Amino acid sequence: MRGRAVLGTIEPILLCGYDVDVEPVLDATDPVELRRAGIDASALTGGGWRAEVLRGATPASQALATRLIEVRYAGLLARSFASGASRHDRNQILWRPGSRRSARGLLVDDHGRLHQGQRH
Repeated sequence: MRGRAVLGTIEPILLCGYDVDVEPVLDATDPVELRRAGIDASALTGGGWRAEVLRGATPASQALATRLIEVRYAGLLARSFASGASRHDRNQILWRPGSRRSARGLLVDDHGRLHQGQRH
C-alpha cells in the first residue's frame, strides 16, 4: 500500500480483499478508451485536487466520476499516482454494483480473520 494522507488526519485502515464482478468498468489506463469516452488524461492525475477542494470547487477527477456514473459506468481502472507508485500500479475504483443482476462484490476472508460482525 502506497500513499499518505494529504487532507485532514488519517484514520485507522483495515485493508480487505474483495472478489468483484461488475461491469462496465472504464479502463482509464488505455489511451484509446480515454479518447472514446472523451476524457482528457489530465483529469485523472489529480494534481490540483487539494487546492480545488480547499477553495470549495469540485476537483476534475470528481467531476469525471460523476459524469461516468451518469452514463452507467460501475467503476474505473486507473493508474495510481500515489507517492512511490510505479507506472504499472493500478487503482480499481468502484462506485456502483453495475447494471447486471449477477453483479457481486464478496469480501475475501479465507482464514476467518474478521469478526463476524465486521462482515457486511
